[in-house]
Order: sequence, then structure tokens, then C-alpha cells
Amino acid sequence: MNAAFADRWTEIEPLLNRIFDVPDEARAAWLQRHCPDATLRALVERTLGNTRRAEALERGMSQWLPESAEKWRDDVIETALPRIAGYRVVDFIGAGGMASVFKAERDLPGGPQTVALKLLRVNVHDPQERARFLREQRILARLQHPHIAQLLDAGFTPTDTPYLALEFVAGDTLLAHCDRHRLGIRARLAVFVDVCTAVEHAHQNLVVHRDLKPSNVLVSTDGRVKLLDFGIAKLLTGDDDATRTEACRLTRAYAAPEQLVGDPATTAIDVYALGVLLGELLGCKRVGEGNGDITFGRVFDDAAAAARGLSASALRRQLRGDLAAIVRKATQADPNLRYASAAALRGDLLGYLRGEPIQARPDAPGYRLLKFVQRHTLGFAFAALLAATMAAATAFSAKEAALANRSADRAEDEAARAHAVQSFLQGLFDSATPGAAAAENAEELLARGRERADRDFAASPVLRVEILGLIGDLQRRSGYPDHAREPLESAATLARQTFGAGDKRTLYIEYLLAKLAYDVGHFREGAARLQQALDDFHTSAHAGSKEEVQAMAWLGGLHQRIGDSRKAEALGGDALAIARRILPPDDTTLTEAVTNLGWVYTETGRPTDAVSLLGEALASKRRLLGEQHADVADAMALLASAMFKLGRYGEAEQLMRGAAAIDAKAYSRPHPRVASHLNDLATALALEDKLDEAIDYYQQSIALGRRIFANGDLNSAIALTNVAGVRFEQGLYADAEVTMRSGIAEKTRLLGADYIDNDCDYDKASLARILIPLGRLDEAQGLLDEAIAEGHRRRGGSHADVAFALVVQARLLAARGDHAQAATSAREAVALYGALEQPNSSKAIAALLVLGENLRALDRNSEARTILSAALDNARASSPPAPSMLVRALTELARTEDALGHSANALELRTEARASIPSIPPGRNIERDEAKRWLAEMLTMKVCLTD
Repeated sequence: MNAAFADRWTEIEPLLNRIFDVPDEARAAWLQRHCPDATLRALVERTLGNTRRAEALERGMSQWLPESAEKWRDDVIETALPRIAGYRVVDFIGAGGMASVFKAERDLPGGPQTVALKLLRVNVHDPQERARFLREQRILARLQHPHIAQLLDAGFTPTDTPYLALEFVAGDTLLAHCDRHRLGIRARLAVFVDVCTAVEHAHQNLVVHRDLKPSNVLVSTDGRVKLLDFGIAKLLTGDDDATRTEACRLTRAYAAPEQLVGDPATTAIDVYALGVLLGELLGCKRVGEGNGDITFGRVFDDAAAAARGLSASALRRQLRGDLAAIVRKATQADPNLRYASAAALRGDLLGYLRGEPIQARPDAPGYRLLKFVQRHTLGFAFAALLAATMAAATAFSAKEAALANRSADRAEDEAARAHAVQSFLQGLFDSATPGAAAAENAEELLARGRERADRDFAASPVLRVEILGLIGDLQRRSGYPDHAREPLESAATLARQTFGAGDKRTLYIEYLLAKLAYDVGHFREGAARLQQALDDFHTSAHAGSKEEVQAMAWLGGLHQRIGDSRKAEALGGDALAIARRILPPDDTTLTEAVTNLGWVYTETGRPTDAVSLLGEALASKRRLLGEQHADVADAMALLASAMFKLGRYGEAEQLMRGAAAIDAKAYSRPHPRVASHLNDLATALALEDKLDEAIDYYQQSIALGRRIFANGDLNSAIALTNVAGVRFEQGLYADAEVTMRSGIAEKTRLLGADYIDNDCDYDKASLARILIPLGRLDEAQGLLDEAIAEGHRRRGGSHADVAFALVVQARLLAARGDHAQAATSAREAVALYGALEQPNSSKAIAALLVLGENLRALDRNSEARTILSAALDNARASSPPAPSMLVRALTELARTEDALGHSANALELRTEARASIPSIPPGRNIERDEAKRWLAEMLTMKVCLTD
């Protein structure tokens, strides 16, 4: 909180009370006359800026405020549903000393809004309580923050009872949420930081909550903290008797000592309550109440420790030291010894999470050194291990001749040791906290390691292969594919010379090079090279190893990218069968095989099987790596992609939001994975008709890619073509064409001849779709001919991209007036989508709609009705139904029922369509606009026929 406001509040408030009665245009002159102190005048003006909304609300309510009101009986408040114009009460939530709260729906032009309707109780009608009501509105109107429940409306019931309409928050209390999800200490602290942020915002607006406790801090179902109930909050006056009389309203366990004796309210009482709440959240045992004495020697019980994923002894260890100091400082009996503000408390919590020294601990050199080492554990461990490996290799090189004569078993042991070193280093680099400060030096460490690999390992080819492979793959995983190629190529050449082409260590390096080829879109090159490596490996009579599983699984993925789905499934299935036979359930290579086959199934039209495998892979990665690892975010993105095909859009969006949240914690600098996941999140939003929001995330993805890759990258090019698709849905055809051509040009520049393996046919069909409403039908036809021919050549014709091109072909034929051929193309697309198990996807539903429209144009209305009924059923089966697709299906079926003379059915469908239109998110949307136009035309025709 700004100290200047607190220090001078007794001077600020009288001026505010008087200036509210002065017209806006006269306030500056009035303030100049009545406040000669320039500093004080600036504080008043700043406060006015924060209270304009509150003042308007207060004036609007003042005209309704009655002189007297009939008191309501308690049992009426508890049992009767209040009748308030514009609101429909849904449920009773609860009652307290000051109010009863109901869940209600508020009628708005865009559709109903769920609110918490708070009715003040019988003792609110005397002048003091009326003033309290107005003050509460003024406070709540000023507090607009993502972690504070917002005031939406206020007024009076027909019986003159004041009410508030507040943002409805569905969820658990903070403590219940953390216990139910078994959040660990660090996760609980991360959530609590948001609580501090909300209180900090209130303090900056001269508001003290005064009743912080678990029931006033909720976590919504989407994971967002919401601070509730400023019903007894007060501005920082501290000069009336209300302070003492309100003590009875407080929750004693969370009240600061000065509250209980009636001292003036300051921000320090909220800091105290935050400290108590923090201690309870962590698992502390309180001794006494209101005396600031909180001990960490015991926890509530073993269940409390278990709820934090710890034993009682482990919890005690975690709560010693810094955390104990933070809670004790926040709950000091003397307010002057507490944190000066909620912001200061938040700062110490963030410092603890970052491993930095905190205010609450003595500033001793030994303490600061300890924190420095803890903060840079990754860097120290990485550097020490790399140095140790280098030193060992140098010593190893002096004995190279002797080692060459050892037995094959010893050679195998040495290879296993080197592989263990590699895995350990990868685990460090890709730890659950790759965003730690020390990770900033990882690139420097890798560069130094590359230099020493040539200098110190010249006589140690075994370890040199391992180190070069490690460095190259870490560069690739870090988002530097250009840097990765040279060390990996050097490792491959050296491996063939040292071990031979058929050795599993050579195969492993070739597998790493294949992953690099995949990342940069060189699928054919990668597949050919990896196939040769596997042939050499099998010729040497090696089989049943992890390296074989990795290579086969990845080769399957490369063949899928090339378009050979049959070979992709066969290789992926064989790799998984071997992995399940030779590897334990939680082996990372088994998880990789499961992931690869799941992705192949997503692409080959087996989304149900894909979801099963990718769900297994996600669960495995969570067990192995924890909830917040960057690889878990990748697994979530792959599962979301499979769910797109099944129309499970809501689940896909939640997965991608979860992946984005992990990314925010996992990476301390821009990373290609983050850009890719933003692209996937945008796609989920676009499929749910959240077009404007989708555009925003696509643009974030593109901007991030351009920050990382000065010469462009494939993900950004893909995102550009996705933006073009959304612009098409918005009816911005010229913009869509420019953007699509830009994306295609970027893909062609980056990939060259390999562009043919990167959705070239889909992009051509997408561009053709854009050209149709622009009237450029011949140009669109040429693109479609190429897309369909290429799809049949590469994919054998049985692919979702071919079906999409056929639907576009049907649109083009319809635009030319050839509805018979249009229906034929659309029917072929419908059959393809059916064979690919994607009936509820937006593209499959669109194919049915196009078929139905063309059948109706041919006066084959009974057949059209069957097809459009299926489209409506599938649209409803999507989760959630895409509202624009649902409205279009309803409207098309209504038009068909009208054509058949089924007026009652048509009316019912039209009514549902009109009711569904408000559920389409705001913004441009051609589906909504077309549906409105058709509904209006049908209504006009009906009136004409009636007349």
C-alpha cells in the first residue's frame, strides 16, 4: 500500500465526501480553492480516478434508498425465493450474519449470466446499516481484479431489501481445493501468492478486507483464486466507533490482536490473517488464538501431512527454516514487526520459491551462500558432472590401448555406464524446473562441452560418441536445431568407425538424427537414413533392445508424415510389442513407443485408439516426471490433437490450457515447444467458435517463433495457415487469402522439396475454399485438382485431408450450379469421415451439411432430411457442441422440413436455432450471420404464406 495515502487518509476522506456533490466540470476549481496543498490535491485526484465507478453506482442507488422498510423474518429469507426483476433465483447458497446468498441467473442480451445474489438481512434498514450498504458498493465497485469476485449490479427488491449481484464462483475453499488435489508445499505456495496479489490490490485501493479466512478464499473450477466478501471491509479511516462494534462480526481465529481490542483498522490486520491462513494451508499447528504464536513442531495429524503428499516428519522438515520465518513474521503480535504490506509477504514467498534469501531471515553471509548454492543446483550439478565426465575421459584415453583388449562383456558394461551418464545429464537438463536460473547457463555449458569433446576425447572415441550425441540432442531439445546437426553428424561418423554400422550405439545416434530431421521437416531424408541404420542393425543379428524400439517407433512416425500410413502403423505396432515384452511398465522408452503409435493413430483415422494410447502415455509421464514437467505438456498437446478428431473440444481446450500453464513455469526463455502449444490452444478455441481468442493465441505463437528463429520456423508458418482458416470463418476472405499465401510461401521456403510431405495438399484445398466466395472458381478448381490427386497419390485416398478437399470440391460445384456432382463429392467425403471414426468432428459435420444442402437443391428433400438429421445429432454429440455448427444444422434442417411441409417440426427447429444464436461468442462469424439471414427469410416466407 502507498504510505502517502495511509498517512494522509484523514485529510483525504473529508475532501472526497464533499467533492462528490460537486459537478464533474467544477471539481478541479473546487479542489484548487479548498485544498491549497499540492501533494494532498494530487492524492485526492488519484483517489477520484479510482472511485468514479463507485460514485456513479452510489448515486444510482441513492434515488431508490427508502426512508423505512418492512423487516423480513429470518425464516422468509431462508425459505422464500426472492423476486427481483431481471433475475431468476436458481438455488439457495447460504446465510450469514449480514446476508443470505442465492445462486441466480441474470438476463442479459447475450444470454443468461450466473451470479451470486446477496440479500442483506433484517438489520440493514437503519441509517447506519444503509450507510454501510452504500460503502460496501463503493468498495466493491473499485476492486476490479482477476482474483477478486466482481460486483456486477446492485439495487432493491420490491420489499425494499438491498441486494448485490456478484460474480458467481463455483469451486472449493482454498484449503479444500489444496487438500482434494493433494497439492504439495510449493504448489500451495504458488496458489497463495495469488491470494496475496488480490489483497495487495485491495490495499492499493485503500480497502482493508478485515475478515480473511478460508471460507472467503475460493478456488474456482478453472483453478483461479477468487477473494470473496468485502461485506465488513472499511476504508482506512480508523476514526469511528464502528471498529469496536464490528469486532463481534470477525472470525476470532483469524483476527489480529489489535482488532480484538478495537484499535483502528490498518493493512496490518490483513497481513496477520494472511499469515494465519498461510500457516494453516501449509499444515502448521496453532497454539492459542490471537497471540501470533504459531509453531511448526507438530502438524494437525498424519492426514494433514498425507494431504500434502508427505509424511509427518517430512512435513516438519519442510516447514522449518524459511517457511517458519515467513509465517512467524506475518503473525507477529506487534503490527510494526509484521510485513509492511501484503506485497512484502508475497515478495518473500516468491523469493522462497526461487531459492533466494528472504526478508524474514537474518542477513547472514552463510545463509546467503546456502541460498545461492540451492538456487544454482542444476548449474553446479551439470558443470560438476560434465567436468567429472571430461576428467574421467581424459584419464580413460591414457589407458585406451589396454581397454581395447578387454572382453566383450566389459565393453558392454562400459557402454551401459556411458548411457547412464547420458540419461542422467538429460534428466538434469529437462528437470521439473528447467526454468531455474541456472538453466540460463546450460547453452554455455554445452558449447564448452563441445569444445572439450574434440580436445580431450580425441583418444577416447567411446565416450566422445556419447558426449557428442548428448550435446547434439540437448541442443535440439533446447530449440537450436541448426546447432544440433554438426555434433550429431560427428557422433554418427565416429560411431560407425568405432563400433560398426550394426552396433546399437550407432543406431542410437542415427535415431537422434532422425528426430532432428523430423523437427525440421525433412521426413524423407530422415526415414531413408533411419531405415538404413535399422537394416544394418538387424543384419548384425541384434534384436530386442531399447535402441531398436526407439528407432522403429520413430521411423513409423516419419513414414506417417510421408503419407505411408500402412507402414507407419506396422512399424509403430511392432515397436510397441517389443517394448511391452522387454521393458518394465514405467520405462521411458516404452512410454515413447506408446506415444508414437498413439500419434500415428491420430493421423491415420483411428482417434479412439489414439486417445487410449495417448492417455496411457500422459499418465505414465505424470508418474515418472511429475505434474509440471515440460514433457507432460507435450503429452497433453498430443492427447488434445486426438480429441479434436472426436469432437471433444472442451477437454482438448483444458488440456492445452494446462500445457500452457506448465510451459509458463518450465521455460525461462522463449522456446519452440511453447509456440507449438500456443498454436494448439488456438486451434482448440477456433473449434469452439472462440474465433477472436483463437486469433490472439495464433498471433502469440507466431510472434514467439519469430523471436526464437531469425530466419523463420515451421510452426509459425503452420500458425499462419491456421489464422487464414479463422479469417475465412469470420468472412474476411481477402485477408484470409493473403495470410494463407504467406503461410504457404513460408513453408515452401523452409522445406523446399519436403513441403510435399507437410500438408501441401491440405493447404491447396484450404486456399481453394477461400477463393470460392471471392468468385475465382477456375483458380480454385486448379488447386483442388492438384490437392485431390496428391492426396490419392500420397495417402491412398483414405485420409481426412482428402475428405476435406472433396467437401471443398462440393462447395465449388454448388457455386457453379452443378448440385448433382456436388452431392456426389460430398457423399464420398461423408463416407471417408465415417471410415475414419470422426463423425463428431467439425469437418465431418460440415460434409453432412454440404451434402444435405445439395440434396435439397435437387428437391431430394426426404433424403436431405435424413442426412441433415444425422448432422444435427453429430453436432449435438460434440463436447461441447460448436454453437455455430449447431445453429447451422438446426437452420438447414428447418428449411428442409419446411420444404416437406412439416411446419410444426420446422417451427420447433427455428425456435431452437434462434435460442442458440446468443451462445455463439461475439465477433465476426459467417455461420451465425448466414443462419440469421435464413431464419429471417423463413419468417418472411411464413408471413407471406399466412397472408
